[in-house]
Amino acid sequence: MIQIFYVFQGKIRALFIDMDTLQKEETILEKGDRIRVKPRCCHLFCGLEDTLVVEYSPQIYKKEDTHKINLD
Repeated sequence: MIQIFYVFQGKIRALFIDMDTLQKEETILEKGDRIRVKPRCCHLFCGLEDTLVVEYSPQIYKKEDTHKINLD
């Protein structure tokens, strides 16, 4: 499922891990930034200040598409 995140205000640290290659990418997202997360990409967000982020997707949510993993 493709997910899109838009930062309306604030700043967050974003970590992405490709579940197939285990390649990691980390970035800082700020007000006005938009990011598209493709299927099989684990993602974690940490607020660096008070932040408002909205997630939206063109697909209907399916609980079986959500998996908890240990990022350590």
